[in-house]
Amino acid sequence: MGTKHEVVYGGLGSGKSTYAFEIIKPEETTKLGVGGLLRESLLLKFGSTRRHEVETRDAGIEPKTTTLDSVVEDIAQIQKPTLLLDEWTTFFSYSFCWSSKKIRTRANEILDAVERNPHIERGVYIALDYVPYMPFNLYKKKALWNKILFERANELIRVDYGKPIKVFPRD
Repeated sequence: MGTKHEVVYGGLGSGKSTYAFEIIKPEETTKLGVGGLLRESLLLKFGSTRRHEVETRDAGIEPKTTTLDSVVEDIAQIQKPTLLLDEWTTFFSYSFCWSSKKIRTRANEILDAVERNPHIERGVYIALDYVPYMPFNLYKKKALWNKILFERANELIRVDYGKPIKVFPRD
């Protein structure tokens, strides 16, 4: 059957992460958080990483951090049936100087790694749908990351103000 790819997406503070924790079984999940304290400091998002780590531990999952360089290798090491990747769109922050071709290649390498891992049956990806105050050509590169993910998704769920809305497939 293959790996099921589920995308939970929405705006800043929409409740994406909270909803994603509601649809997984913690004992069956490995969470990879994208980013780190340096990125958080540069983007003036103080406390965000720690808050997400506490939320992850409270859900019964040990948080692990990954980067754009190490994510494929990190995925290969996963032994549990569910991967929770928080947050997919953060990869954009590390690749905004890349060409569209390089972004496509790396995004597909990441998704292919999930599908190649015989232990992973389900990938749940948290994604940001909009980043305000961004020049258009940078926004297009961020959107490309999501476009590639959304094309491979079996299910898309948008979260607005904590309310999930199933976008695809429609029931």
